[in-house]
Amino acid sequence: MSLNRYYKTLGLLPGADQAAIRKAFRKMAMKYHPDKNPSASAQAKFIAITEAYEILTGKKPAPTTRVSRSKSAQKRKGPNSPANGTAQSDEERVRKAKERQEEQDKREFEENERYYQLLTTGWRWKIIRISAVIGIILSVGLITERFLPNHFEPDEVTKVALKPGFSAGRESLSIVETKANTSYWISRMNYDLYGRHTRFYVRSSWIFHEPIELWSIGKVEYRPYKVHFSFYSNFILIIFLFLIPALTIAIKGRTIYFTIFHQLSSYGVNALMLYFLLRNDHWAHLLTLGFF
Repeated sequence: MSLNRYYKTLGLLPGADQAAIRKAFRKMAMKYHPDKNPSASAQAKFIAITEAYEILTGKKPAPTTRVSRSKSAQKRKGPNSPANGTAQSDEERVRKAKERQEEQDKREFEENERYYQLLTTGWRWKIIRISAVIGIILSVGLITERFLPNHFEPDEVTKVALKPGFSAGRESLSIVETKANTSYWISRMNYDLYGRHTRFYVRSSWIFHEPIELWSIGKVEYRPYKVHFSFYSNFILIIFLFLIPALTIAIKGRTIYFTIFHQLSSYGVNALMLYFLLRNDHWAHLLTLGFF
């Protein structure tokens, strides 16, 4: 027997997955539940959506034949049956539908509670707490070094890729490779850097030694070239990401936002922080407060 009419009852397209079925049933049950909507039409709708939900989730087999309810009821009751038999039958169906819906709510609550306990206990929560502390330390370091003097380290251009890329501000970018086996994305490439004066200074932040600009060493003046795609150039975004574990702890609760932040911390931010600490010996710069 086709199940399309049951999908239609829940307002779904045929073949919708189990998650969509549960979501649609939960939404419609809140609307047509007899405790919230006592009208007769709402009760009938509640019975129908409960039946559709149970059939589509496999909790109840789909009927193979459709028998006229009035005729079958008449045969069962006989000529001397009470007149209010149909009303009693409907009340019984509503009661059973309510019980099934309450059981479903209870199961979902227990599943959500188990998942919440899984996220907030054991090694997963310990990792979140550790990464929150590390994230705060890194964020404080990134903010602090904005007010500290810069390092100037000498280097020399060995190769330039003149095929340009583009920054967020639509500036033309080029790649500069150096004698120290480092490469930089810089804007407004000029012949002065790779043709006349290949020696330059790398202007970098104090604590993490993140590159800010390349200063070409000319005969009379120094010409700066801004470095793109570094942690320093994406300062605000990086700090926000590093603080997500701390925000996860701050909003701890049975909410969708807590779950999203927890997943971001576990599978995104922690990896980013590890990459940041290992890249260019940031961990050593942090331990020595930028003096190394």
